[in-house]
Formats: sequence, structure tokens, C-alpha cells
Amino acid sequence: AASLSLADRFDTLLTVGRTIATALTDDDIWLNVRRAAIELLRGEMSSVVLIETTADGDLKMVPMAGSDEAASEQLVMRAAQDGSVVRWTDEDGDPTESMLFNRTRCALAAPIYCRGTLVACWYVSHSGVSSLFGPDEFRIAEYISALASAALENAEGFAEVQALTHSLEQRVADRTIELEHANEELRRLDELKSEFVAMTSHELRSPLTSMLGFCRVALRAWDRIDDEKKREFMTTVER
Repeated sequence: AASLSLADRFDTLLTVGRTIATALTDDDIWLNVRRAAIELLRGEMSSVVLIETTADGDLKMVPMAGSDEAASEQLVMRAAQDGSVVRWTDEDGDPTESMLFNRTRCALAAPIYCRGTLVACWYVSHSGVSSLFGPDEFRIAEYISALASAALENAEGFAEVQALTHSLEQRVADRTIELEHANEELRRLDELKSEFVAMTSHELRSPLTSMLGFCRVALRAWDRIDDEKKREFMTTVER
């Protein structure tokens, strides 16, 4: 295959790099890393493998859905353990089972870190050329991994902001419901108060009206009433 210098791939580097850097979810980041491996490194097939640490401290590979092929576990583990870009060609010999199955002639694997922790490795291969991945490709692979690491940190921050926003929205919604219930209770209490005032006013007006009428009658005949009768009138009003 004709060699392409970094300068020849400069525009593609910028475009692909921007695509990885602006991805806001892990799935989008992995997809863009795989695309970058094909476009920038001219690979035929690419895959991303998540790396988990078991309770015993061993590294465990978890292949991502949608990958083009099963990555060579041996090469991926080398990249994970060395913490750097590694490659294999058919000139090195000792191909793995997946390499034989896919008729791989060259392959490259690179680790991806997030906040200093190994989280994944990506893998790219070609079945037709054995000398595809040289020093420039190593630098491009490091560039892809560095962008993916930064994008993963950004995605974590974005997810935290989304979670906080959702939490605040939920709290506002819950508080709104509480206020609506409180307002409804206040309206109910106001109606009860109005009913009580109306009922109390009616109950107070009835005896007062009777007392007022009684006093008017007594006043009109006051001069003709003897003292004993007056005392009876006053006793009645007091009761």
C-alpha cells in the first residue's frame, strides 16, 4: 500500500479528531474511535474492547457490540498491560486464533484511559497488507486514544450535568405539586372559614334581634312599669 504521511492525512485528522472530541456519550465515542481507525489507519476492520478489573485484580475483556471482528485477545492484553500502542504483523509469526480466522496480516491495538484508569482498548486490522502500521500510524493511534480519553472525561461531566438537571427538574416538579396541594388546602380552609362566619353571624343575629325587640318594647313602656317589672326585664336581658 502506498504510504501516506501525516501531512497527507492532516484534514482527515482534524475532521475525525473533532468528531471524537465532541461526542457526548460513551457509545458515540466508541463508534467514532472505530471509524477513525478505519479512516486514518486505513484498516479493514476495527473493534473496541472494554477492559474490566476482576476481584482478583486480573484484566477482563468485554467486547463491544457492533464491532467488525473479534479482536485478538493476546494483542489487546499486550496493549492493556504495556499501556501503549502495540502491533502485530504476519512476519512476527505466532498468530492468534482470531487472526487466523480473519486471515489477518497486520493488526494494531491501543489503550484508552479515563481519569488515569484503563477503560478500553481499540483494535484495527488488515488482511491484505503486513506493513501497514509504521511510526506515523503509531502517532495517529496515540492521538486517537488521547482524544477518546478526553472525550470520555467530557462525557462523564456531561452525564453529571444531565443528572443534576434532571434532579433539579424533579425537585421543582415535586415542589410545585406540594404548593398546589397547599394552595388547595388553603382554599378549602378559606371556604370553611366563610361558612363558619356566615353560620355564626346568623346564630348571633337571632338572639340579638330578639333582645333588641324586647328592649324597645320595655323602653316604650318604661315610665309605666314598676320597679319589680323593670328588674324582671333586666334579668331577662342578662340571661
